[in-house]
Amino acid sequence: MLARIKTGPWRGIVVIGCFVTYMMILCFTIMAPGLSPQDYFGVYQPVFGNIPDNVDLSYWDQCDLPNFDVYDDEIITMIDPNANPSWNCNKNFKQLTYLKGGAWGLVNKQPNVTCRARCHWRKSDYQNIIGNWSESPGRMNCEVVEATCERNKTNFYGYLHTQILPTPPRPPKVETKNLTQYDVTVILLDSLSYTQARRSLPRTISYMSNHMDAVIFPFINKVGDNSRPNGMALWFGKLMEKLDRSIFEEKTVMGDWTNEYMCNVFKDNETSMFQEFQNYGYKTFLAEDWAKGTLNYPNCKGFDKPPIDHFMRPFQIALEGKISALWVTKQHLSAKTMCREHHHTLLEYLGQFYDAYPDQKKFSWLWPSVLGHDTENGFSHSDNDFYNFLVQHRKQVSFCFIFYFTDYFKRKALQLENSFVLFMGDHGLRFGSFRKTSVGSLDVNNPFLAMSIPKALRNTTKLLDFMKANAMNLQTHFDTRATILDILKYQSASNFTETEVHQIPGEKGNSFFRKQPDTPRSCKTLPIPLQYCICQFSKVNALTYSTVAISIGEKISADINEQITEGNFTEKCIKMEFGKVVSLLEYTEKNNESTIYTVEVKMKPPSNARYKFADFTMLSRIKTVHTNRWRGIVIIGCLATYIIILCFTIIALVLSPQDYYGVYQPVFGNIPINAGLSYWDQCDLPDFDVFDDEIITMINPNANPLWNCNRNFKQLTYLKGGAWGLVKKQPNVTCRARCHLRKSDYQNIIGNWSESPGRMNCEVVEATCERNKTNFYGYLHTQILPTPPRPPKVETKNLTQYDVTVILLDSLSYSQARRSLPRTISYMSDHMDAVIFPYINKVGDNSRPNGAALWFGKLIEKLDRSVFEEKTVMADWTHQYMCYVFKDNETSMFQEFQNYGYKTLLAEDWAKGTLNYPNCKGFDKPPIDHLMRPFQLALEGRNTALGVTKQHLSAKTMCREHHHTLLEYLGQFYDAYPDQKKFSWIWPSKLGHESENGFSHSDNDFYNFLVQHRKQLENSFVLFMGDHGLRFGSFRKTNVGSLDVNNPFLAMSIPKALRNTTKLLDFMKANAMNLQTHFDTRATILDILKYQSASNFTETEVHQIPGEKGNSFFRKQPDTSRSCKSLPIPFQYCICQFAKVKASTNSTVAISIGEKISADINEQIEEGNFTEKCIKMELLKVVSLLEYTEKNNDSTIYTVEIEMRPPSDARYKTNVKILSTGEIKTLGMVERSNRYGKTANCIQSEHHRPYCYCKNNIIQKRTTKKA
Repeated sequence: MLARIKTGPWRGIVVIGCFVTYMMILCFTIMAPGLSPQDYFGVYQPVFGNIPDNVDLSYWDQCDLPNFDVYDDEIITMIDPNANPSWNCNKNFKQLTYLKGGAWGLVNKQPNVTCRARCHWRKSDYQNIIGNWSESPGRMNCEVVEATCERNKTNFYGYLHTQILPTPPRPPKVETKNLTQYDVTVILLDSLSYTQARRSLPRTISYMSNHMDAVIFPFINKVGDNSRPNGMALWFGKLMEKLDRSIFEEKTVMGDWTNEYMCNVFKDNETSMFQEFQNYGYKTFLAEDWAKGTLNYPNCKGFDKPPIDHFMRPFQIALEGKISALWVTKQHLSAKTMCREHHHTLLEYLGQFYDAYPDQKKFSWLWPSVLGHDTENGFSHSDNDFYNFLVQHRKQVSFCFIFYFTDYFKRKALQLENSFVLFMGDHGLRFGSFRKTSVGSLDVNNPFLAMSIPKALRNTTKLLDFMKANAMNLQTHFDTRATILDILKYQSASNFTETEVHQIPGEKGNSFFRKQPDTPRSCKTLPIPLQYCICQFSKVNALTYSTVAISIGEKISADINEQITEGNFTEKCIKMEFGKVVSLLEYTEKNNESTIYTVEVKMKPPSNARYKFADFTMLSRIKTVHTNRWRGIVIIGCLATYIIILCFTIIALVLSPQDYYGVYQPVFGNIPINAGLSYWDQCDLPDFDVFDDEIITMINPNANPLWNCNRNFKQLTYLKGGAWGLVKKQPNVTCRARCHLRKSDYQNIIGNWSESPGRMNCEVVEATCERNKTNFYGYLHTQILPTPPRPPKVETKNLTQYDVTVILLDSLSYSQARRSLPRTISYMSDHMDAVIFPYINKVGDNSRPNGAALWFGKLIEKLDRSVFEEKTVMADWTHQYMCYVFKDNETSMFQEFQNYGYKTLLAEDWAKGTLNYPNCKGFDKPPIDHLMRPFQLALEGRNTALGVTKQHLSAKTMCREHHHTLLEYLGQFYDAYPDQKKFSWIWPSKLGHESENGFSHSDNDFYNFLVQHRKQLENSFVLFMGDHGLRFGSFRKTNVGSLDVNNPFLAMSIPKALRNTTKLLDFMKANAMNLQTHFDTRATILDILKYQSASNFTETEVHQIPGEKGNSFFRKQPDTSRSCKSLPIPFQYCICQFAKVKASTNSTVAISIGEKISADINEQIEEGNFTEKCIKMELLKVVSLLEYTEKNNDSTIYTVEIEMRPPSDARYKTNVKILSTGEIKTLGMVERSNRYGKTANCIQSEHHRPYCYCKNNIIQKRTTKKA
């Protein structure tokens, strides 16, 4: 956005009335230095055209589009997704006044408090009409209302409210009777580039792409330096900067408007985009978040009488003007006052606009500038805001151009599904260190654009097809404008079916909805000033101190001084003196023996100004590379700038149950190739919206248990280099530490207290501090104590070994990950080239059977194949063996890696982990070098850590959660073995096990971990995955939830060295499009360890690993159908989509099915001898009954869910088969589909707990009731 004066140190300098600054502003006003200087030679110019078809193409007619990593190592350390100006905002703020239904009022009357309100109306673009104070709540005939409250004659509360006062429909000036009209919303975020959006707004982009079917345009090229020329291209279709075409041996194309005309003449007589829509009967809206907006900065004329029905300018003038709102009101958007920012006010106003005109067509343009104008880290914290807005209004909008916000999208989604939506930027970040990087120098010219169309047009027209095709070519804001006009004027007349090229009269662009002219799209053929061109031309570094370089620098200095001389400012501005050439890039392509350079130069002090331009015999255009807003003024060389910079310098100094029938079973095989395929051999893979309307209202990305955590907590102790110590000694405070070492999976050995800082020979150290004999501080530290290398048990000399890291999040499904972890997934996909596997099928009910498949390759649940007319495949291990026999004699994944010389790590975040819950045996002597279990035992055990230590992961104590401790431990593992091969597995369970909203707040944590350890992980195989989906709650009852529970997430990356030198990624991408299981994931890990490592990862043929049930992702998989019949997947978990129809839940058949399932459940309790402890389950009702349309030998198959009578209220889901004889057979296990929690605590058998409701619960309830 254009530079502007804001509050803070700069405003302080201006407020003190520095005369020199005043003179500088006068100078700035005349020269309009907010824009880089250039010449304008005519108000109107002909439309810029493409080259004729019969002209031979030159080097410059072509465009090699950029291909870049949005998380490039050059910039990744500059990115902080946790940056949030509202992190420490006043969460205790309570709104005392409201504006609703046209009237203001008090939320709650308070004693000794007097409130009042007044109106602010627009008088001009620089001044408001301010109404009289009203102390009586009532109607307010204005859209911006200031409310204040005082106590003891002191104003302590101020708030600026907004509302939309609807106006009568406007008769259109053109015939619209036969037009198919849709709403259009444009949300344009100042300084939002393509890569910036990908990094900072992943949730918003994910929602738009997945739910709104938005098309992303990666190759938009800006057409001017800052917001003004790009805004003029969008709003008026005007070119504000001349096109120096001498590099192409063509004549210069002059700007459409001179700077004088642009700044000093009202634009009421120019047909703006807003006027166009008003002519067609639309209601129009514009909201910017600063008083001197796109048309007005620094003191220019915009509109005298804006062609905008609802203009938010009075709000900004009230906040920023000298004679406007009270000081207490001006401060109400400060984090110290409340948790409300500028973009929130714009989104609220836009939402009010939607609500005010539910039945009229609307054109709205939102332009937030404050968020990202000054920093590369300004947008991230707003991602949820825009997402929430889109969701909230998803059913109400027709055409939406959204440049930057997520919460906005979430809340307003009802509107937006009936709209065109563009979410975009005007240009990229123009200042600072980021701008100086290679990515930044491209970003500044490459604004973001995502565009969605109304839902009704997505499958009935070819709009999306043309958009996707055109998105892969170079485009400009002129093309975006042409698309909007095509919506308004042309496509609306044909119900959006026009596809042929159409050159809109007087326009420089071509619509995205059609074929575009069949000529090359390059910076020569499009109206793009060469200095902003994102096409990649071949250049080489040239010497910056050569005679040529010095000559170029002196030429630039002379041209700058000539600008000052022409403007008659030599008396006020210093003469620029060339200092040095900062960079010089020479184009390898010559132009008629002329050499072209891109050069950046720096002037001598006091200005220290930097300039960058493209040159070859004559100056094309000078463009300042700003390092701060004020330095833009240096472009005219004012001496006053020097004083400002001096001031800046001074100031600158000062964020299941089932049956188990046998210990060992043969490997499950695929169908023979020559076998005939049946209906059940096929698999129709699921295709669903991860933001489906059925679940969207259940999703809350703002859910964060740390929102109110204690940010004042200070760590008093540390553990580093094997020794503990005090961060800082404090008077009257005594600290001590002790070790926690593993004795068994259920018990620690606890060491003696040490009150003297020093070495600790353990990996888990408890530290506590007391004051006045009271413990007030407790902390559990971790460290890795390296052990000597272990000689491998197999020959590894000729193996190419890599590290392997598995991060498995309990209950993380595919769609849950897409919704909750967009930043992590974006980083893995874009930077780590990870492949996403959307069709992983779990192989067991909960974590244990899926963990057994991954760690041991064992099937823990039987496969009832009667639906396929095949024999049942028994489980590999009985429940008895699984639970009550140590697994030391079984070859686990950890043992496999130890055999190959790897160091191993396992970290889970609860004491009763995958192998132990509720009271099972895991390992006696774990084949794991570093096991974090002592940490969890210390936190959860009865006689372990002190109470103050056990509470240290509480939000009331500090801002640290369980998953943070696992990631810290894993990071320590990496650091401890920099030169040894490592296999690590962390399994956080607490985040998402209980709620669909548990993961979102951890997204930045996992992203930050991947970034922090990127050098380690670039040489590793990384698997980021889930075991299954969310198993309980309201979400589980939805259609999406019933699929999610069986469809765990998996993203996998490979070492950087293998990405372009092997075919691994090709095979992964192909196999990812087929049904896969955890057994295949396990086979892939073993392939890494044993087989691919022997061939430098070049093997591609099918390889059946002996004893394994899966096939590696890195190879061809057997050429047989991959279905729930051919793979070891219990039928009740199958994600393949079979045709079903709803059946009556009250019929005789339904009741018979329900009673059969009830009998099966009670039979399980009887077999376990738990009838004395558990009640007998009784059927209450059949909740749902779905009948498979495909018959099986005259048998009918159903999916059924039933609910039991109180007090259990238990719900169960399973598949049943009714034979032609009428006999009902339950297929596979009966799955518990709601929580049972502590209601089954009277028994310890995990196998039987889902079927049990303890009798003592009834006794306890009666006792409580009597009491």
